[in-house]
Amino acid sequence: MKRNWNSVDLIAGLVIAVLMASLVSMGVARQRAAARNRSCENNLKQLGLAFHNYHSAYKQLPIGAGGTDAGGVDEPLKGNAGRLSALVGVSPFMEEQRLWDMIFNQYANGSQRFPGMGPVPWFDEQQYKPWSMRPEKLVCPDDPETGKHWMASSYVLNYGDGVDRVFFGRSDWPSPNHTPSVMVTRATQRGVFGRQTVYKFRDILDGLSNTLMMSESKVGGLRVAKNVSGLPFDPSLAIKAQSDKEFWPVGREARWCDGLLRSTGFQTILPPGSPSATSDQGDQTAVMSASSFHGSGAHVLFGDGAVRYVTSSIDAGDSNAPSVGLSDPGSAKQLATPGSQSPYGLWGALGSRASGERVSFDDEQVARTITKPRRTMSAGELQAIRQQPMRTWTAAGGGGTMKGWLVSCSKSGDVVLASESGDLKYVTLSDLVGDDSYFIVQSIVAEKMKARDVLLEQLRDAVGLLERKEFDTFVKRYVDASQLTLDQMTMASSQVYLQRGMLIQGFDDAIRMADSGLVQIETEDSQTFAVIGGGRSPLSAVRAMRYSNGRWYWVPGRP
Repeated sequence: MKRNWNSVDLIAGLVIAVLMASLVSMGVARQRAAARNRSCENNLKQLGLAFHNYHSAYKQLPIGAGGTDAGGVDEPLKGNAGRLSALVGVSPFMEEQRLWDMIFNQYANGSQRFPGMGPVPWFDEQQYKPWSMRPEKLVCPDDPETGKHWMASSYVLNYGDGVDRVFFGRSDWPSPNHTPSVMVTRATQRGVFGRQTVYKFRDILDGLSNTLMMSESKVGGLRVAKNVSGLPFDPSLAIKAQSDKEFWPVGREARWCDGLLRSTGFQTILPPGSPSATSDQGDQTAVMSASSFHGSGAHVLFGDGAVRYVTSSIDAGDSNAPSVGLSDPGSAKQLATPGSQSPYGLWGALGSRASGERVSFDDEQVARTITKPRRTMSAGELQAIRQQPMRTWTAAGGGGTMKGWLVSCSKSGDVVLASESGDLKYVTLSDLVGDDSYFIVQSIVAEKMKARDVLLEQLRDAVGLLERKEFDTFVKRYVDASQLTLDQMTMASSQVYLQRGMLIQGFDDAIRMADSGLVQIETEDSQTFAVIGGGRSPLSAVRAMRYSNGRWYWVPGRP
């Protein structure tokens, strides 16, 4: 079979054109599909979709903390005490139907029998197995504590900007001052979720695009102060309480199935990354802050499904100001009037659902603190990039310097740099001095040339391995294990064995059929693919080649 260099050069030219179009990552950072599917941004998007699908099915959102009224501390097996989190209710919409079926139906473990909807959510998960089956979508891949705190969710629900009895529910009537609980909850529960309270999208009067639904929260490493007096009248006491000696023993004591505010909730009072505390009234009155391992801020999910990054420098108003709520009659200290706008600035406004607050994302101050999702590098990616020489990047116009590495540059000139700590910084070519911009362009050209040089050699090698039935070697060389799970690797190996003939033909035709336009290019999230065959039989077994870290890899089963 004749393979001429003109065809090869054309194939390489097409591939290089795409590399130029996407200005890919220089091979210094692994932009892995598996990591992409497990990223914080994608997790929050999937959770947003799950909540929207739940609302479409039931015409309401799941209750922040609800379930059966039976059960409690003294009778944990009789029911869940109305403490199941919204994450339990939404589980079948997170592709966790099997888990939901186990929870919904009666469950037996040996001689032990559990009622439908389970026991209390703090029950021993070794006996009631469903509580131990935390969905993978609830885990931030960058939180190093998720393995140690394996029951906790990395994502928490928006309880608004109220403090006083914010985790109050109908079962708490009468309240300490004999005020009906419905009045307390209406005054204080200003978020999208509440204990034993149903909310619908129509209740979010400020608009889905102006109101938060969820945020990140660190799983471990948090200190939550307790017994802080006066917290509803001065939330900043949560900060001052960090010098005290009273703390909850394991921070949030978070369990994904428990709707307790301290477990799966947050409020928009103190900015992301701030301390948290509960009051001397117990943990029904609390200030729980958002947090993350993605730098100084946290990813948030808006009601319309958008995911953004909120920095800790967001306008959070006056943290010394009393929260909104229903004051006790005759009290010397008064809370802010129910229904009033948030005293906690832009951050508070994002948490309240119906206070007449609108957010303009075109505003310069807003745009500086509410940005596109932030991405950090995993330990493996950071280790790989550190093998490259570090460079000092200089901002144009004397805006300072940063030491780090180039990760990627888009067609429009958007540049991603990685700092020494692994944080990703987003700039543009025009933000950098001329020497740095020139270095980026030259580096990408060099990577293009490298991709062109190795393409023909790898295609020939791949065909030779398949012709000699050296399947194990083919898989090792041309399937990127870092991109796949164990099950996917097993499936890829089987596919190579069963579709050997089609693979050989596909790789051969990828060389000689370039003149027919059967080599196409796709770019996804800074990854470059050489798509072969365009989906036409018999080339469907070879659909794409992906370029990463100086090599081309076969993408098995790519649709």
